[in-house]
Amino acid sequence: MEMDANKFVYKEDNIAKYIIKLCQALAELAYQNSIGIIDNYIFRQKEKEIYWAINRVLEKNNKVKLFFNLEELLLVGN
Repeated sequence: MEMDANKFVYKEDNIAKYIIKLCQALAELAYQNSIGIIDNYIFRQKEKEIYWAINRVLEKNNKVKLFFNLEELLLVGN
């Protein structure tokens, strides 16, 4: 799965909606990785891009930075 880095450029007026979209993209990537559509290396690279995009928009809007572990989030969701 190819993803353009510009896909994660902040274009939303609503920060929450933007972050939800990024989290949905991350969840889709995690699912694709879990069933073997994308390999772990590509997943980790895209995961970093998404975390970076989230933190960038939070910093730009004077919000707190996020630090979390995707595996822990997935375990909580199950």
